[in-house]
Parts: sequence; structure tokens; C-alpha cells
Amino acid sequence: MVFDYRVNHLQYTRKGKMAKTKFILQGLDENYDHYANVEQLLKLKDLKTCLISVAYINLAGVDLLLPLLKPISEKIQLYIGVRNEITSKQALEKLRDNEIYPICVDTGTSDFIFHPKIYLSCNDQKAELIVGSANFTPGGLIKNIEASTVMSLDLNDKDDQELVESILKSFSDLETMSPTNFIRTSATTDYEEYLKLGILANEQKRRFSSPKAFIDGTALRDVVSKMTIKTRKLKKKKTTRHSITPPGVIETTDGIEINSLPIMNLAWK
Repeated sequence: MVFDYRVNHLQYTRKGKMAKTKFILQGLDENYDHYANVEQLLKLKDLKTCLISVAYINLAGVDLLLPLLKPISEKIQLYIGVRNEITSKQALEKLRDNEIYPICVDTGTSDFIFHPKIYLSCNDQKAELIVGSANFTPGGLIKNIEASTVMSLDLNDKDDQELVESILKSFSDLETMSPTNFIRTSATTDYEEYLKLGILANEQKRRFSSPKAFIDGTALRDVVSKMTIKTRKLKKKKTTRHSITPPGVIETTDGIEINSLPIMNLAWK
């Protein structure tokens, strides 16, 4: 089937009824965030198919959504970006321990990464869709200022059905175009090896520091007050912070090797 991606089609300009659409700007209301909307999406009655695509996932994000994912684990297509210094070995091991096996997308280069954030669930009659900026992390789902469009789609409507089909087909087409860059994980996947290859990060050896910008010799973050936003409260978890091996690099006793995975093929290259 050929899908029409013209602006009017994506904006639902048509004779029939308009899809129910709402907008999230996370940070304005602690009770209205991406977590609340993803929770509703994953609890869709009589769910048949669920597709989740994110750039980043960490252990805290898995812990947050795992109670919702476990009951539908056999119906999930979970696409996760890797080789990005954030998606972690610990997160994927926790998913594996709960029989959830994501499809890791490794672009094979640091020039560009896999970055779409989409949450989609469908039954025979309707679909729930979130498209925006929220990753599979507490920051993306709760703590950050994030924005998304949320749609409730009627699968008896031709346009809504074609939109859902085009999303599913697009991910399938991308994998067909670059099959070696899509890692279909399983119960036997060796995440320790992926850590050595720089494909995954190690949350036990990660450090983050906010870069300082200076104005007239004064650190910018020292003169700008912390922004006020409204988000639900999360329990803090202590982590050990160290340096991390750069993605794509293997440390060996003889020196450094660079991973040779082919760069992902894209239509615009």
C-alpha cells in the first residue's frame, strides 16, 4: 500500500470526523505528564499490538514502566537507540530478566543516531498514539520539559487506519533497508559484549556534568536561577559516577580497536 504523507493528510483535513487530539507540555502540571499518557496507552483494553520507539532507555525508566509492560510483553515491538552513551546494559538486562527483548538500532556511526520517540497501541477498533520528545527514562516521562501530541484513533476510519499502518510499515521498511543495524535481542544476547563494543553504556560508570557557559567571566548557571516546573516526585536512587568508555571504542591490553559495524543506510545519504 502507498501512503500519502502530504501535509493535509497528516493534519487530518478531511470530510470525516477529526481524530481526538491533545497536546502535552510536560512541566506545567504534575498530574499531566508523559507517564500518565503512556500508562493509559499501555492499558488499552484488548490490546493487540504495541510499538514503542525511543532513542534512550535507562534502568530507572525500565523500573518505571515495567509493571505496565510485563502483562503485554508478547505484544510489544520495542525499538531502542544504542551507541549513544545513554542506553545502558543494566536497562536491557532488566528487560531480558522479564522476558522483554527489544530491537536495538545501532547506526554504526556517531554522526547520527536513532532518535524517534513514538508510543503506539492498537486493538481491533481503536489506537492510541503519542509522538513527541519523550524517551524511556524518568526525565523523558516525568522530570524534563517535554512535548508531544497524543491522538486517539478510530481504526474504522480509513485515514486513521492508514496512519497506523504507515507507522508500522515505516519501521519495517527502515529495518529492511539496513538489516545489519537492527539487533534483535533474545534471552541469550550477550550485553556484556555490547558494553565492550561501546554499543551500550554502563550506568555504574557514568558521569554527567553540566557544562558551564560564561558571561564576562561569570558562570551562567551561577547567575540564572533554576527554572520552576511542576512534576511528580520520584524517589532518588544513589549511583556511582565514573568515566565511561566512548561509544564505538573497545579498550584492549594492546591498545584501542574501533568497532567496524557498517554505517546505517539512509535514503537521504
